[in-house]
Amino acid sequence: MAQSKGPYSSRPIKVQGFDGPLTKNRVRDMACGPTYNIACCEGGVTYSWGSAWAGCLGLGDTKSTKIVVSPTQMEALRGQKIVQLAGGQSHVLALTDSCNVWAWGSAEFGKLGLGDVSQLPS
Repeated sequence: MAQSKGPYSSRPIKVQGFDGPLTKNRVRDMACGPTYNIACCEGGVTYSWGSAWAGCLGLGDTKSTKIVVSPTQMEALRGQKIVQLAGGQSHVLALTDSCNVWAWGSAEFGKLGLGDVSQLPS
């Protein structure tokens, strides 16, 4: 098994970003990938944190070195009531209460389901 390349915790620790505004909207679902986490709340607000590599955070930044250390609201999904999340190696899918699917992250191999991705950053 591979060794961790950074700090780690061998015991569960409460995620501090869920104090404050997130306590108004209880977490409904969570998903994670190798370097990121996503959470959606009962009110439909969605948060992400971790590495922005390949755009997995959905925050509009694809710089591989950007790290978001606490849950940050995803403005691009404002107004969308996300009810379920799925995280992959380098992409995320989100389902809304009206059964629409949103996708972000790496479009490699067509995994975002967007058709022509020639206008996306590479």
